[in-house]
Amino acid sequence: MSKKRKIYAYSHYSHYDYRKLHGDTPYVKVGDTVREVNVRVSEQDKTENPEAPYILQSWEIPYQYRDYDVHRELDKLKVLRNRKSREWFECDVDMVAKAVNNLLHGVARPDNFKMRLEQKSFVEKAFAYFTNGGTSFLLNAIMRYGKTFAAYQLVKKLQCKRVLILTYKPGVVQEWNNGLNNHVDFVDYDFYYALDYDKDNPIKMKRDKNSVLFASFQDILGTDLNGKMKSKWNYVFSLKYDMIIIDETHFGASTAKAIDLINKLSYTYRLDLSGTPLKALMSGDYDDENSYSWSYIDEQKRRKEEEASGWKTDTYKWLCPLTMLTYDFGFSVVKDAEYYEEEEKSTMNKYFASHDGITFINDAAVDRFLDWLATVDARIANTPFNANFVKKHLNHMFWYLESVNSVMAFMRKLETHYYFKQYKIIPAAGDNDGQGRNTLGLVKDAIFRNEKTITLSCGKLNTGVTVPEWTAIFMLCDTQSAEDYWQTIFRIKSPNEEGNKLSCFAVDFNPNRNLQMIYDYCEHIAKSDITTPQTIREFLETMKVFSYEDNKLIVQDESFIERVISCGINPEKAIRKFESKQMALISKVDDTILEILKNIPPEKGTKLSIEVVKSKLGKGKTFKKGEKKEKKDKVDLKTINKIIAKLLNVVQKIPTFMFVSSDMEEDLKHLLKSKEIDLFELTVGISFNDFKYLIESGFLSKKLLDRAIQAYYLATREIL
Repeated sequence: MSKKRKIYAYSHYSHYDYRKLHGDTPYVKVGDTVREVNVRVSEQDKTENPEAPYILQSWEIPYQYRDYDVHRELDKLKVLRNRKSREWFECDVDMVAKAVNNLLHGVARPDNFKMRLEQKSFVEKAFAYFTNGGTSFLLNAIMRYGKTFAAYQLVKKLQCKRVLILTYKPGVVQEWNNGLNNHVDFVDYDFYYALDYDKDNPIKMKRDKNSVLFASFQDILGTDLNGKMKSKWNYVFSLKYDMIIIDETHFGASTAKAIDLINKLSYTYRLDLSGTPLKALMSGDYDDENSYSWSYIDEQKRRKEEEASGWKTDTYKWLCPLTMLTYDFGFSVVKDAEYYEEEEKSTMNKYFASHDGITFINDAAVDRFLDWLATVDARIANTPFNANFVKKHLNHMFWYLESVNSVMAFMRKLETHYYFKQYKIIPAAGDNDGQGRNTLGLVKDAIFRNEKTITLSCGKLNTGVTVPEWTAIFMLCDTQSAEDYWQTIFRIKSPNEEGNKLSCFAVDFNPNRNLQMIYDYCEHIAKSDITTPQTIREFLETMKVFSYEDNKLIVQDESFIERVISCGINPEKAIRKFESKQMALISKVDDTILEILKNIPPEKGTKLSIEVVKSKLGKGKTFKKGEKKEKKDKVDLKTINKIIAKLLNVVQKIPTFMFVSSDMEEDLKHLLKSKEIDLFELTVGISFNDFKYLIESGFLSKKLLDRAIQAYYLATREIL
């Protein structure tokens, strides 16, 4: 192994960050060493500044290069040196990185990191899928996976010359811009932002250069004063794109307007990206063949492996595990909520409601809640603010509410509360209380200036942003969307190496909602060979859950898995899964399928009565999913609704068979091995072999049917 040298850049924290934050250029020292960087820097720093040196970054380079080689590159980039100390440069760390990469690769860009294993796996799988005739692929990856970087690597590998990125979250434009323009791998591509153009300056891209155009759905769907499409888009719609990328696809990309827009575009490949594309995963459009998932479970498994190996790389060390705390919102503070009926008292949206953004409808109740949180003595109330293992991590928090008025009223309440007035309160909602439109900048500036902050939001900053200092989130609204819930909660997982962040906490005041969200998330991300209960178990092995019981925070054990299942699914909800039109993949229809369904009436199947279900009793087993589907010819669109109705007539009768069968069919694999073929054909109305063909052809979604069968079994095993 050849000997290596390290280039390092350091400054001092208050100097560097303060000047960066206020638009001034800081000074950094650039040196080299063959030893550990922190050892060398501690020996070298002899300034009068009482702060310890702030090591910004280090780079491993071939041994023959020295720091003065990098200094010369900085000179070429016209970076000014400090007159008194020639190794100090007036620049930020990105400029030093550009100098290093210019020296080593001939490209003056700051980033030169390589793909991680999970990013390579995605690129290889998507590349194989697209080059074998596939058209649409989904990357389902938790935040900090590096979806932007991985997507660009796929674009490069496919040799795409023209790319269009669409999103309903325009705030992520900087990430896409920097991802392309900062990395040495993408020097052959130009980035264009649609918002930089208008009717007098229509969008144009160089024909002789690879191009990436970023646009928001809001902009491209907008109209001019005459209600017509903005003229700047004429050129865009005239082009054929090698790839379109739908970023944050869970957020609005499935609306009728978005779908209509995408259908008007001409493209070869489509890549969808999201951290929680739960609806897309259960839509039937994506299966194991055309999707790649990297979930919280995958991330934390890899982190444990890296920890066991002694942290060969710090990449995963700072992807900290999540700890969940659940409190029943029906505790004694609701005694003051006399404004509401009994059944409304556990509704957080109403509990924290405000008509005017100044005061709460139940002002006394909110006071009682905050006083309860601020209780000093854990023997009286064991809250996050007096539980020692949590309290030390509550310097910078994200509190999520239902409305702008609730946020504004909460800001005023917290600013005058005897305990919470020690925190700087940041209203990230509406016009940010008149403090400027740059919400993320507002938060970061407040965090830099204050030791303790609480960011209040009802929709901003809960997706597509990074605030490393956040270590806790309080869920103070009633959202029932698993996508929104986990997108919001995962915000606090942003790595913060400088802050030595190794823990983060989510506090939910609706325990039953938390159980439901865990079930929904695990059901959606479960891999093809792993059941929902097994996925729940893996999830809880990577996330501790504490429940507030008898004034104690009790860590949940194996029995918690059963609670998740019991709360997450019920017979009514399970049966509705058999009614989903997404069970049918019309593109897979062939003549054999049409013949099988010919004599099936296009009517809804006879659903099993819930009252009947509740009269029996069953047991639980382990289940797995099946194999990949084969592609078939498309069918005339005029017959689609009729064919779907015929299929659902069959599918909706499966719970009836499961009810009368002497076996306990726990999943699709188990059902397909049933020996009660005559009973199946009698109750479902189709031959067993024909049913198998519907699945093997890919027309009947194996994934959705398997999850429906699992859900029905789990929901009824206690009462069958």
